[in-house]
Amino acid sequence: MKLYRSVLSNLVFFLQVILVLALIFHRQLTVPVWLQPAGRLHPLILHLPITLILLLPALLLFRKKPDDQGAVVNIFSFVLLHAAFFATLSALSGLFLSTEGGYEEDLLNRHMYVGAITAFLTYALLLTVTYFPFKTGIINSLLVLNCTGIIIGSHFGGTITHGENYLSGLEEETNTKPR
Repeated sequence: MKLYRSVLSNLVFFLQVILVLALIFHRQLTVPVWLQPAGRLHPLILHLPITLILLLPALLLFRKKPDDQGAVVNIFSFVLLHAAFFATLSALSGLFLSTEGGYEEDLLNRHMYVGAITAFLTYALLLTVTYFPFKTGIINSLLVLNCTGIIIGSHFGGTITHGENYLSGLEEETNTKPR
């Protein structure tokens, strides 16, 4: 299990570096044909980190005391490692998908940056839990920021996919009068 966690942690670090570079050069980014299906998997991949990140606060509620290092903390760390991996993978696949065009640029940029920041915050939370497990104030703050990023990023992504008024069920303004 230690080898698995070590390999996945290193892979997350590598993907974070790729994400930073992809964000810096996203205007010049051209996704090769063989990698384009990875971008189209973004709507599928993104639900896993959302679920895992929103599960983390619930796991913290099961601790017996704030400095408890029992099974719940091990489960928390395991879920967090996978959340960081899939959040980073989701951000990268979203960047690949964005190169195909056809999206409103301002909304896409907001979604892209909030998603990337959420992936970075998830990794920062993973590092904090790994190297400073007793810094509960920092951990809780990062967790709140992470959940906030998930909610805001999901809103922007839903607006890109379904439109501004999808949740309310209201149609766009029309010139017809109701009967």
